[in-house]
Amino acid sequence: MIESVGDACTGCAACAQVCPKQCISMEERTLGHRYPRVDAQACVSCGACRRACHALRPFEAVPFEGAAYAAQASDAAVRRASSSGGLFTVLASHVLAAGGAVYGAAWEPGRGAVHKRIDAPEGLTALRRSKYVQSATDGVFKLVKKDIAAGIPVLFVGVPCQVAALRAQVGPSEQAPGLVAVDLVCHGVPSARLFEDYLAWFEREHGVELIEYRSRDKQRAGWSCAGAVHAVRKGRDTWAPVAADDPYALLFNQGAALRASCYDCRYSGPTRTGDITLGDFWGIEKLDLAQQYAVSEGVSSVLVHTPAGAALFDAVRDELVVAETTYEDAARCNHNLRESSAKPAAYDGAVAAYEHGGFDELAVYARKTFRKQALITAVKRCVPERLKRALKSR
Repeated sequence: MIESVGDACTGCAACAQVCPKQCISMEERTLGHRYPRVDAQACVSCGACRRACHALRPFEAVPFEGAAYAAQASDAAVRRASSSGGLFTVLASHVLAAGGAVYGAAWEPGRGAVHKRIDAPEGLTALRRSKYVQSATDGVFKLVKKDIAAGIPVLFVGVPCQVAALRAQVGPSEQAPGLVAVDLVCHGVPSARLFEDYLAWFEREHGVELIEYRSRDKQRAGWSCAGAVHAVRKGRDTWAPVAADDPYALLFNQGAALRASCYDCRYSGPTRTGDITLGDFWGIEKLDLAQQYAVSEGVSSVLVHTPAGAALFDAVRDELVVAETTYEDAARCNHNLRESSAKPAAYDGAVAAYEHGGFDELAVYARKTFRKQALITAVKRCVPERLKRALKSR
C-alpha cells in the first residue's frame, strides 16, 4: 500500500487523486503534515497509487548542465509587487497572453495555501509572492492533464516535489507539449494546519482581526525574508511587520517545523524537476553584474534546464534585465540549491510542544529556544538598507 512510503511522502496527494476506489484520504499527523491513509477494506490492490507516487520513482542526481542567469523584471511596478525579481509575473503574463493557463499557490482562508488555476491576468495577484507553507494540490494534476489534452499552453509553478508529482502524472516534456514546469528553490514547508493555528494564535495574542498575511513584504522590509500583516486593531486598519520574535517565522527560518521529507530532499541540489528553476539571487551584491540591477527591488536566479524552459525564457527576455552567470554563483548564498535544510536539534521539542499544547505552547517553545536568533534579527532590522547592501557587497 502507499502508506509504506513513510517519511519519503511529500504530501502531494497524487495517490488519492488516482485511486479508482477513492479509498485513500489525506490524514494530518506530525505537526499537521498530511499523509495518505488507506481504507484497507475498500482497497483492491490495483497499484495505481504506487505508480502515481513520485517518491517511489528513481531520481538520478547529476551535475548542472543548463544555463544560469540573474534576472529582474524591467517593469518597476512588477518588481515591487513581487517577492523577488518578478520573473513569475513576466513568465505567467506571457503564457496567459497566448491563451494559456497558469497554476500556482494562493492563500485561501481556512486552508492555508492552495494551488489554483487562472486563465486571465486579473488572477495573477493572488499567485504572486512566497507563501512559506505547503500548498494543497488536490485535484490540480487532473486539471493540468485536461489542459494539455486540449492543447492549452500551461505554466505550472510549485516547489520541486510538486513539480515531480506533476511529471509523474503527465510524463516528461516530450509527452506533455505546451507544459512548462517551474520549480522554486525551497527551504522546506510547514503544514497548512500549523499555519492556520498560527493565524488564530496571532489574532488572540495581538488582539487583532487579520485581513491579510504576507510571508514577505518588499514594500515595508525591502528585498528580504521579512513578512508583514494587515490587521484591524480596535477598529483601526493597519499594516505592521512580522516581529523578530514571531514564533512561526522563527520555526520556519530555523527549519524546526518542516515536513520529514524536507530534511532529506533529493530535489534540493543542482538536479531539478522543472524546465526552469526560480529563486532569489542572494549574494548578487558581491558580483560585478550587480551594477546593472535595482538590487534593493529584488533579483532572481534563473536556471534553465530544458528546451521547453529555454523557449519560454527566450520569449520574455525583452521584458527583463538579464545577465548570464553560473550555477555556482547562484548557489553560493542560497544553500537550498546545494542541499536540504538540516533537521535542527529543536525539532523533537517543537513536535512535543505542539502535540501537548497546540500552537500556544509551541509559540512559547519557539521564542525560548530561538531567543538568540530573534535578537540577531531585531538588530539587523535596525541597520539601514543602504548600509546592508554596502556591507554585503564586500
